[in-house]
Amino acid sequence: MLHLEFEGNAGDASDSGLDGNIIGIVGYEPGVIGDAIKLGGLSSPGQIRVPADASLSFTNEITVSYWLKVNNQTGTNGNGNQVDKGIHAIFEGSEVSNLLFTEAGNSTFYYPAPVNFRLQVGGITDVGQWVHVAYVVSAGSSVSYLNGSQYAENIESAPIDLRTSSGFYIGRQKDNWYPLDGSLDDFRIYNRALTSEEIQELFDLGS
Repeated sequence: MLHLEFEGNAGDASDSGLDGNIIGIVGYEPGVIGDAIKLGGLSSPGQIRVPADASLSFTNEITVSYWLKVNNQTGTNGNGNQVDKGIHAIFEGSEVSNLLFTEAGNSTFYYPAPVNFRLQVGGITDVGQWVHVAYVVSAGSSVSYLNGSQYAENIESAPIDLRTSSGFYIGRQKDNWYPLDGSLDDFRIYNRALTSEEIQELFDLGS
């Protein structure tokens, strides 16, 4: 559905052809699988915008998978003030989003089901450490994974729509809040719920 390898660009390696557009300043560095995109946070904010597309509509199931490395915890709080341990945006769509809370030490995936739900992964905000994160949402349950292993599970039904009128954003929210100071590699979105074995296989690609 969407596969951003970040091999020197934000091209989509899947058959969908949803190449990302770079907004602001980004860099590239050695990642877990080839290169990774490096985003500079408050001092040098960057962002990847994936164009709005009918295929980015998920009403039954969704899986999001990526490698993350925090480079600096400094960011902004909910009032927009700079703090030593701030909030960083991993991605944002119209109905789902993923924020990194370095003060609490967790990543939280937000989605409607039909009211707002959240799914967390903890212990991933240490500076300079690559971790693999995955979220799998389907009718009846949602599961988060850390480094190939299940971390948490919610029981509910969660129809979702990832589309926005102006696209889908990675590394900073669409209104420019919470710029990520970190690196991302092998960013994937699927329109189905991957099994635990498939999540393990994605982790094994870079382990």
